[in-house]
Amino acid sequence: RRRCVVALARTALRSRAPALTTRGADAVADATANANAVVGQQRPRGRSTDARASLDAPDAPDAARDAPARASYDDSSFPKHMRRRAFVSRMRERVKVNDFEGARAELARLVETHGAPGRAALNVTVHAAAKARDPDAAMLIVESMLRENIAPDVSTHVGVMTAFARSGRRREAFEWLKMYLYGVREDGDGVADGREAMEKYDLTHVIGDMIDGDRRRVSRRGLTIMLFTTVMNAAAMAGDRAMVQEIENMMFEFNIPPGADVLHIMLKLERVAGTSASVEEVWNRLPKKARKLKSHQERVVSHAILGRRNQTHAIESRAMALAALKEMYERIGHRRSDEEFEKLAGNNFWGSKHARWTGQRGAEEFNKKLQSDEDIVRVGAKETRMATNTVLDTFALIGDIDTVNECFIRMENDLGVNADARTFNAVLRAEYKHEKLTNKSIDLNRALKRLNEILDEMDDREIAPDRHTFTTLLLANAEQGYMIGVAEVLKIMQERDVQLDLTMYNILLSACANAGDLEPALN
Repeated sequence: RRRCVVALARTALRSRAPALTTRGADAVADATANANAVVGQQRPRGRSTDARASLDAPDAPDAARDAPARASYDDSSFPKHMRRRAFVSRMRERVKVNDFEGARAELARLVETHGAPGRAALNVTVHAAAKARDPDAAMLIVESMLRENIAPDVSTHVGVMTAFARSGRRREAFEWLKMYLYGVREDGDGVADGREAMEKYDLTHVIGDMIDGDRRRVSRRGLTIMLFTTVMNAAAMAGDRAMVQEIENMMFEFNIPPGADVLHIMLKLERVAGTSASVEEVWNRLPKKARKLKSHQERVVSHAILGRRNQTHAIESRAMALAALKEMYERIGHRRSDEEFEKLAGNNFWGSKHARWTGQRGAEEFNKKLQSDEDIVRVGAKETRMATNTVLDTFALIGDIDTVNECFIRMENDLGVNADARTFNAVLRAEYKHEKLTNKSIDLNRALKRLNEILDEMDDREIAPDRHTFTTLLLANAEQGYMIGVAEVLKIMQERDVQLDLTMYNILLSACANAGDLEPALN
């Protein structure tokens, strides 16, 4: 019923007639209102107003195709939420690419056109403040929503907690979560500044209530897993095991089943406050179907970072990182040979899956009917690059060139994932560390030649070098106090418009100190 009514409403709205009669406009308005009423009654538990609006919004290609047609008739008789969606969608796209000025301009045009921004647009601004790590701005937006008689929803609260978490104020994010779940307690237990500090933000009396006069909002308070994982992730990154455990107990209390995101967060916690053994203990706790590619990535990253510590089990952690990376590669899948695929295609029994790729890529190829290898290798490419680069950085610190080159080649040849700047930086760092450990000094002329070779290869692949690309050679020259070599590196950076950062300025000061030259250091 919901899909049919929404489809009828969209069909009427996308018609290319020059104008709509009053009767037709009223029919579309009634159909849309009924559709939203059905969505409000039957939507999955925990889905916010923003999520529902994004599901009902037209696709971008259709919107671009029908833009001239919609501009040719008067849409003043359409429901307000239908006219607002284009503005809200553009705001989301702006925030996604950190274009906060563009999002603010879209909001201004929305207010100019419709008079009031509405809940969805204000939620976008809350998430923009969260992305900018500005919780105070997010709180001001919530206060403005209350003044305008607009009830904050689940998306609003997730945005506020995200703002606190990203700004390093995880305690306040945790108190906000408890306020949302339980309200402000009479004794003020657990509230940093007492009852008064949180009382004005205690929204338990308006969540799901008719604060905006809309009967469709009358429902039980929404609970989504993001309410918990937002704060849990901040606690895990800080190594706060007690807070993570308390949030996990809250999830059980409110019947929120843990999923792949929780496994990912628990792996982060063990990376910060545990060992490789505890990482594997968490990994083996959940069944295989809950182990998404993102969780595989975090497992590899955790072992690799633990392998950088100067501890007795660092060697074991590095070995476990390689084993986890190999398992992740198998999970992503490889391309079958022609002989293997021909043999597989001979199995014509009912339900057999014929795919040229194995693993997750094979499943995506079969389910989405993918034909091009270029489309298939995008599956797991981001996770593969992140995990492999972290392993390369770990082995580069100990000068293990063989492992670095082996992982580099396997990532590109076996999985078809192209290297990025971080990958090439790890190669330079591994060669520098290996030569320093072997010969106790660096051949600066050879190192400069090697840097130019790497830069040429990056240019051929259209990969822009970053500051870390030049840091290794700059450090090698600084350690020997070779100011001519330092000047050559700075010249190459200037030609490529790469700016110095704080680390590079410190390297330059060390170069001046090793050369015994005070005047350049002061300059």
